[in-house]
Amino acid sequence: MSFKFICSPLTVEGQSTKIIFKTAHVISGHTTTNLEKQAEYPEITVPEDKAFACSLTIIDKIIDDDCSIYFLRAVDKEIDSAPNYYEIITNPIDISMIRKNFLGKQYQKFANVVNDIKLLINNATQFNPKQHAVHQAALKMSFLLRDLLNTLNKNPSELEPNPTISKEAENRIAKAQSQLTEQRRKSRERHKKANDTPKKTPTKLAKRLLPREFEDLAKHVRELPSAALFGVLEIIQKGKFDPNNLPVEIDLQSLPDDVVDKVKIYVESCLSHQDKKPVMYAWQPYEPKELLALQEQYATELLTWKCPPKEAEIQREIEQDI
Repeated sequence: MSFKFICSPLTVEGQSTKIIFKTAHVISGHTTTNLEKQAEYPEITVPEDKAFACSLTIIDKIIDDDCSIYFLRAVDKEIDSAPNYYEIITNPIDISMIRKNFLGKQYQKFANVVNDIKLLINNATQFNPKQHAVHQAALKMSFLLRDLLNTLNKNPSELEPNPTISKEAENRIAKAQSQLTEQRRKSRERHKKANDTPKKTPTKLAKRLLPREFEDLAKHVRELPSAALFGVLEIIQKGKFDPNNLPVEIDLQSLPDDVVDKVKIYVESCLSHQDKKPVMYAWQPYEPKELLALQEQYATELLTWKCPPKEAEIQREIEQDI
């Protein structure tokens, strides 16, 4: 019984649409109000030397704002669950690098500083889907940059070098780097523990399914919601779902009996609503421009799995099934 995981969650009749899956990094506990597009930036009207002298304060004010939380350090492919980031983003940059470049006299003009901040914003909005917290934080940064440039035009004295603001910015960057170091240490420990742990010998051999049972299992897999399908794929591939491996075709009857048994238990659990922990993933699909007209339907059908159901909703579904 064969399945082919294509991961094309939306099909338009008569039109072949490729959905590109991207893994995006996001810090838990941070939410944003959805914005639609970047701010429009004003032309700089003050003299170049005065604008350039305000560069560090502008950078530091951005660092001190909450919108910079995702951009205080370079993206780590493993820690941020973004394995393909540096394949998609060819000119990566973060706000700490911009600050370091300025202090190292790498910028000759004020426009160079602003252009790198805009590059940071563009990178984040290119890599992350519009609904993603990182994308939204980048849009907020664009509005903050717009406001700072307006302040520069109207009252540049407010953006003159400020040791207090600079110290706060330095501390925030140092804290972000320290957190990354700690996360990497814990990640190494987890990998080491996983490698050092001896594999347990199965105490019970899984029973081989009959042909009819394979057909029933295949039927039940097809009845699963989209998010749960990736759980099946993770069980079969014995690892975290990676959209870069798609498409993949799998024959259930060719799988080891113990794997088939795990798939069967998982599928039955999903269909019976006994598993109250929803399947969740760190990625979400990129929304093609040609499908913007179907945005409402797309978001409803494909992105609702991002939000765990409330306990009341789960209980209501269980009662309805009973």
